[in-house]
Amino acid sequence: MTLDSSSPARSHLVAACLPVGGAVVVLGGLAIWKRKQASKAQESESAESLPLPPLVSGGSWLFGHLTELAGEQRYDTIKAWAEKHGSTFRIRLPLWHRSGFLGMQRAHGVVVMSKEDQLKGLGGHESPFEERTSTDVIFGNLIFSGLTMGWHKGGHDHAQRKKELLKAMAPKVLRQRLPELFACAQEFCDRAQQQASASGGSVEVHANEEMVRIICDMFASAQMTGYRMGSVSRDGPGDAFLNDMDETLNYSLSATGWMGYHPLSRLFIGLSGLLSPAGRQARAARNRFFETAATILAAHEQKEADGRYDERRDGVNIAGVVAKLYKQGKVSRRDSVSDLVNYIFSSHDTGFGMAFCVHALSSRPELQQALREELEVALASCGGSAVDLAAADAALFVSADERLPLFNAVLKESLRLWPAPLWPGTCPLLPTGGLTWRECRRSSSLGGFRVPKDWMVCVPFYQAQRDLSTWGSDAEEFRPERWLQAGANVPVGAYTPFSSGLRACPGMNLGNTVLRVTLATLLLRHDILPVRNPRDTSILALYHGGLQCALRPQVREELPCLIKSKGMQRELKAAPKPPSAVGNGHSKELHDKPLLVLYGSNMGTCEELADRWVSLGEMLGMPCSKASLAEAISSDGPVDLRSAGTDCIVAIITSTYNGQAPDNAVDFERWLESDGASATVRNLRFACFGVGNRQWTNTFLSFPRRLQTRLEELGAVALVPMGEGDANSGQVSSAFDAWNRSLFSEIFKTFKLPVPAGIQDSLNPSFEVALHVGMEAREIQGGDATLILEDALARAKGSFLKNCRSWVTQVSLNRELLTDEAVAQGRSTRHIEVDLPEGHGYRAGDHLGVWGANPDEVVAAHMDYFRLPHDSVVSLSLLRESDASCLVPLRRKTDVWSTLAYCFDLQQPASMAQIGILAPLAACPAERADLEQLSSDAGCHAAKVLAGKRTLLEILKAYGSVKLQFGKFLGMLPAMKPRFYSISSSPIKCPNSLSITVSVVTGTTPSGRKHIGVCSNHLKEQPRLRPASVGLPADAEHYMPLILFVKDSGGLFRLPEPNVPVIMVGPGTGVAPMRGFLQERAAQGARENILFFGCRDRHELLYQSELEELQASGYLKLFVALSREPSVPKAYVQNLIEQESDLVVDFLQRGARIYVCGDASRMAPEVRATFQRVAEKIGLGDSFVASMVKQGRYCEDVWA
Repeated sequence: MTLDSSSPARSHLVAACLPVGGAVVVLGGLAIWKRKQASKAQESESAESLPLPPLVSGGSWLFGHLTELAGEQRYDTIKAWAEKHGSTFRIRLPLWHRSGFLGMQRAHGVVVMSKEDQLKGLGGHESPFEERTSTDVIFGNLIFSGLTMGWHKGGHDHAQRKKELLKAMAPKVLRQRLPELFACAQEFCDRAQQQASASGGSVEVHANEEMVRIICDMFASAQMTGYRMGSVSRDGPGDAFLNDMDETLNYSLSATGWMGYHPLSRLFIGLSGLLSPAGRQARAARNRFFETAATILAAHEQKEADGRYDERRDGVNIAGVVAKLYKQGKVSRRDSVSDLVNYIFSSHDTGFGMAFCVHALSSRPELQQALREELEVALASCGGSAVDLAAADAALFVSADERLPLFNAVLKESLRLWPAPLWPGTCPLLPTGGLTWRECRRSSSLGGFRVPKDWMVCVPFYQAQRDLSTWGSDAEEFRPERWLQAGANVPVGAYTPFSSGLRACPGMNLGNTVLRVTLATLLLRHDILPVRNPRDTSILALYHGGLQCALRPQVREELPCLIKSKGMQRELKAAPKPPSAVGNGHSKELHDKPLLVLYGSNMGTCEELADRWVSLGEMLGMPCSKASLAEAISSDGPVDLRSAGTDCIVAIITSTYNGQAPDNAVDFERWLESDGASATVRNLRFACFGVGNRQWTNTFLSFPRRLQTRLEELGAVALVPMGEGDANSGQVSSAFDAWNRSLFSEIFKTFKLPVPAGIQDSLNPSFEVALHVGMEAREIQGGDATLILEDALARAKGSFLKNCRSWVTQVSLNRELLTDEAVAQGRSTRHIEVDLPEGHGYRAGDHLGVWGANPDEVVAAHMDYFRLPHDSVVSLSLLRESDASCLVPLRRKTDVWSTLAYCFDLQQPASMAQIGILAPLAACPAERADLEQLSSDAGCHAAKVLAGKRTLLEILKAYGSVKLQFGKFLGMLPAMKPRFYSISSSPIKCPNSLSITVSVVTGTTPSGRKHIGVCSNHLKEQPRLRPASVGLPADAEHYMPLILFVKDSGGLFRLPEPNVPVIMVGPGTGVAPMRGFLQERAAQGARENILFFGCRDRHELLYQSELEELQASGYLKLFVALSREPSVPKAYVQNLIEQESDLVVDFLQRGARIYVCGDASRMAPEVRATFQRVAEKIGLGDSFVASMVKQGRYCEDVWA
């Protein structure tokens, strides 16, 4: 949905403040304003030295290049220009722009294709491209009146008007409107089902038309005080309204033609509306739909006059906002009606977006089924069902809830391919047709080129969202799976379906909500079937009527394979929900520790979360107060931050508005720049949580981050890092809950109080487990298995895969490096090689990250304890959506074996917090007392648990009266973490592959448990198959995935220039990076290399033949220390360094670099001390090694 939001003038801040030198912001805003003005001036000055963008050849004398952007070829034309001229180029605008005819500014048009510059072109609060354009005039021409907010010169201030509209479409308002939205969708489904029954099975529908009708009814019902349009049933004013709207729009676009961007076009179209039959007909249609809007407004006002007006409902919707502005005298009656027309008109865009989505799904029955299953599980987890969607948690549909990842990925992919609006108008200078135009208000730069003041900038977002360099070779394909794998890593500016900046669509929340409601209702009521393949699949041809599909009613039945145990149902009912997420943590010691909750919010979301903060604080026994940020520094506010005591905790939750502070936080930001702020906030203990939407990437959390930084600059103390809630991903509430528990835990620690068990327990997620009885692991193959893996990888992007590129592969070489005698003794060190996929690389000294998998016998022991067959299939969902680092693929059918193998670390010693959760679950009093002691007495825990390295499973087996649900057990386990191995090859020698050297870990713990190293054994067994008990075929297609990623060592372990001598110390597998270094040095012809290598005996001489060959060829001086070789004196690498001190000194005096890799506990410090002793002997000083470290000449890659 797009409500155009062009503005007649600059904001009041720009218009009123700038001419008087910032005097109106004397409380501190002057400093901010001066910094911004200096930054703008510097930007304009630097832009003057840049060249203009290249000019596209051709174009007519009168119309410039506009004729080449006409109709259905505009997208191909822009693409061809970009391929020829680059991402930023220039086109000619019509003669009246180039000549300044009748007051039009002299300008060329600049088209921007690059991602970063698109955002700048779309603009934020400080963007040079935010001034309104003359497209306002065109929009006025379309319907002979102002179809946009504030197109006319006397219009109400755009920014304030938009804020009012945003409040009417805030999430908390939409939650209240969901029943009406679902009723509209159900009405359509009922009608389709009746028609299908009459026709014998299914009914063909024109998706373009029917989806617009559904959305039109939804918009009116939810935002027009319950006004019934009757578009779906064809028995209300909506039917005629839509027909009249189409007729008026089509005529206006065709009649305006190339004059659409010229001031005379208004006169032209007005005359044609009087003189031509078609014009008179269109004018009559225009009058009719304006009469409908006037009737809606009158009905709202009559409700108020009759005393039936409810401010909480009727005042917070579009009709209420428009009526209020008219009543206050801020807009005229005509403009009030125009605003309502504009609002209903936007259902046209949203409806077409839904139609494209339905059309894409019609040929993907397997995707429809996957969506239904995901919806079923999510609905069941929150009290809803397929027959009562409105009873479900509203968050499922009002936000991009993480319980519906595939569902939301489908909608995102639809909006990526078919962003709204894509009106097929003849004039490309409309802010439609996949193009966005902005006017440059000061000289600036884009894409390395200069854009003079008053020039026009065009961002073709339709192309940007299909760009091959961003989305890959399948950019033109409908593939929702891409969002599950890389959703959060979309490049800045590449995805802006609702535009961005101050002109972004204010109805984005509402548009997304109605799309979710419509799609969910359709999927759970009907199968969507293809009818025929359209002959012409161009975007405009589909828009004009090529979106046909058929609907076949479904017979609703319970899913026979989805059975939840009664225990899990009880666990679900007992799951903690906000605001009681901290459990029974009431503490009398907190009675005199005040909690001051401050919020900044334009739409009410942050104030709601602030209320939850107050509830949580009161539950803990803290005296709580709440105020807006502005009220906190106001002399007559309910609280005064300046009088807060030393024990006061200040909790701040705020959003941002186009990068600026919300209305009720502006004064607070100004105050922070004043002289008095420093004394007030110094040593103040605070925590800040920011709420934003990543679709506005250029301003995401701008104000919360500035606030956090400024408070810390002034000496305030942050209790925890700033929390971040992303409304686009639907994770505001879950992120708030998880961060909140950490905050309150820190509050207890701040006052040196024990953290209550309720909080400790809530810090762990709890899973609901749905066991699919009768389904086996072997049935999860092909596409399902791929989706599970992509989901897990996407989740890992939030933790250890952040900023890393992973790939899934199998080893190309796996060989033993030790002798047969050593292997017979149970020792093993493996040389592992893997091929690099295209686009991946590494450097000598980098690390390879490996996502390991638990050993078979460890996984089997856990499944046997919980009496789960090894081939079990489950669906997991979080009872408390709180753990962003959870690696488990949620709400998907997955085999239990793989989940336990890859997602959890099963062999870590049980922590005191874990045991504390078990204690109250013990039925035996003696066992409960014992567990309570283990969870509270650190000495006892160290002696009985840590010393024996006893795992959580061992504790459960030892205390048999503890009854623990499988879902809660999973929530207590730590997530699997990757292991890192030094790469033992050089890209110069091995450009398409890399190798690592792995010491395989096995042993017996003091408690008698056989310990098997997770990652080393996973690598040793590559290619690895699951055991036969899992039931999967023993073939290459079913190898367990090997998930890898390269971790840049960050320049801390890099080779110098070839002419610099190198000393390397690498005992055991510490020789791995040295092998890569030596390969690289040999390829460079660098011969001055020393390696001190150490191992237990001659059976562990890793890479012996390679090292001896390098030594024989003059590229290496090799020294080997054997510590346990019979008949050989015990020696370690530090002993050899001292023995060869003359050689070492010679290298050091010639500027050698030292590299040490291996054990950090004993070897590394002893080696460093040895080098220091050698340096002191020749008078290099007692801090020589320390100075080498500072200079980057002494480099360590060590591990504990």
